[in-house]
Amino acid sequence: MHFAPDTEYSLQFAVVLANTVASASPSGIDELNTVEQLASLIHHFGFSGRLDDDEAELAGVRDIRSRIREMWLLERDEAVQVINTTLRQAQALPYLARHDQFDWHLHATDPEAP
Repeated sequence: MHFAPDTEYSLQFAVVLANTVASASPSGIDELNTVEQLASLIHHFGFSGRLDDDEAELAGVRDIRSRIREMWLLERDEAVQVINTTLRQAQALPYLARHDQFDWHLHATDPEAP
């Protein structure tokens, strides 16, 4: 399957994020304990949406990290249910966007969404 470049970046980010837990990280420690660690990770992937740089955002990302790891262990049909639930909770409403070096492509949430 061919993905738009920003989708590829997002999928790469999801893999790296999921692997920041102690059991998967090369260091053997949780690599997402501070707002600074989160900021470094997000900036490495060139995220273009809203960033709060606070503990609430860190907690939210750590929560979604758990869901991503859970999805990796599920069978396809079960994973789809978890993904759809996550999209509903994020109030994802796809729309077309063009930014940076990317031509028109789909985004799932408003850039100002947390």
